[in-house]
Amino acid sequence: MVKSLIKESLEEQENILHAITASVRDAIIMINNDGNISFWNEASSGIFGFSRDEAIGKNLHELIVPKKFLNQHKQAFPLFQLSGAGTAIGKILELLAIRKDGTEFPIELSLSSLRIDNKWCAIGIVRDITDKKNAENTLKKREEKYRKIFENVQDVFLQTDLEGKIVEISPSIERYSFYSREELIGKSAEKIYANPARRQELIKELSEKGEVFDFELILKSKKKREIWASLSAHKYYDQNGKLLGIEGSLRDISKRKKAEFKVEKQAEELKQLNATKDKFFSIIAHDLINPFQAILGLSSLLIENYNEYGQQEIEEMLNDIESSSKRAYALLENLLIWGRSQTNLIKFQPENIDLKEIVADNLALIKSQSNKKHLHVRSEINTPCFAFADKNMIDTVIRNLITNATKFTPQYGEIVISARKQDKKIEVSVKDTGVGMSARQRDNIFRIDSKMNTPGTENETGSGLGLILCKDFVEKNGGKILVESEEGKGSTFRFTLPLRDQNHYGTGI
Repeated sequence: MVKSLIKESLEEQENILHAITASVRDAIIMINNDGNISFWNEASSGIFGFSRDEAIGKNLHELIVPKKFLNQHKQAFPLFQLSGAGTAIGKILELLAIRKDGTEFPIELSLSSLRIDNKWCAIGIVRDITDKKNAENTLKKREEKYRKIFENVQDVFLQTDLEGKIVEISPSIERYSFYSREELIGKSAEKIYANPARRQELIKELSEKGEVFDFELILKSKKKREIWASLSAHKYYDQNGKLLGIEGSLRDISKRKKAEFKVEKQAEELKQLNATKDKFFSIIAHDLINPFQAILGLSSLLIENYNEYGQQEIEEMLNDIESSSKRAYALLENLLIWGRSQTNLIKFQPENIDLKEIVADNLALIKSQSNKKHLHVRSEINTPCFAFADKNMIDTVIRNLITNATKFTPQYGEIVISARKQDKKIEVSVKDTGVGMSARQRDNIFRIDSKMNTPGTENETGSGLGLILCKDFVEKNGGKILVESEEGKGSTFRFTLPLRDQNHYGTGI
């Protein structure tokens, strides 16, 4: 009875074992101490192509191991003799095996040992990992492909965390910034921003839109060179939807910006040329014709009615003719100088010039006009005062500023010319107690495209060309000109000129 129950139990366990070994997808192979196969499940036949009858009793190494890997396989099997029964031996091994048709393929092999009838046996579980290895190889090739793209792409891939630290950046950044990838990873992205405030604008735009395209910024390089770049970026998240940071790509647009700046410069130059042309025709059509009309009209009256006028009337008409002639001459002179300046025909010849002498000469020229308006005009440059500049240009500047002050200062007003040393420059100022200017007039007084012809206190006319010449000539001499003025409180024009030799100026500044 007991024997019968034991037999039934063993048969039942064998059936269970058979069912298990028949249902698994891995090959289960048992070999004895000599390496001969004593167990071969159905999955083994499916994997290797040998039937159970073809495999049982055959030497495992001779049946399924490629000759070139025979030693590698044999080294694995003696290990089971060193372990106790039922013990797994070592780690899972990756080996190559051979099918019945002679094709080689990769396998994973795990071994365990046991004793049957006092003899050591080994059970090997073999898994065909062809698909796995193919997938790994495909992935490896893909990673290699993307690595090469990542390392060689012209654009710069950039990834930052929520704190703005660089998590990843492509090696191409070195072509832009001369910083290596290793020098930047872990550092704040602001390290490569020429203007860190621009990054704050990026963060704001990303917060509002979630992504940006063609966001222009200037990159700062290790060699203090600046490069225009275009950034396209978006927020990136982990698989659970948690925000990790910002990622995007940078593209060098220096050539594009250079072209844009060139177009803008050409547009501005064209605008200036058109403004110059308009100003030129305006002066010829109006400002230059007016004084000649006065001259011709008064001359005709004198010729036709000379005997009918008294001596005082004739003197007044002659004074008006003289005044109109001087205005026409001054305007024509400015026009000719301006024309030569615009065509670069004026040769720039800087030298040490005495501003005291130039101011004195020009005050003598406007003496009759200033006396007529009872103006108090004085120079506070009492001793030689030298600057390094083109004498003819500065003579034109000072003459125009004094003439302008005389025109806009009412009777019994005051005009003061002074100079002072300022660092390595001389600052000259022409101050008057005239009518002054509004803010709009101040902003546009040196612009050729602005039409601001204001008559003088006694209806003296002007084209505004003189002040434009002043700005042009002062800047050609390396200086700057500005005006301080309020309506009803007069004006002060200041301009600077460079010093060459500080031993050449006197004590009057």
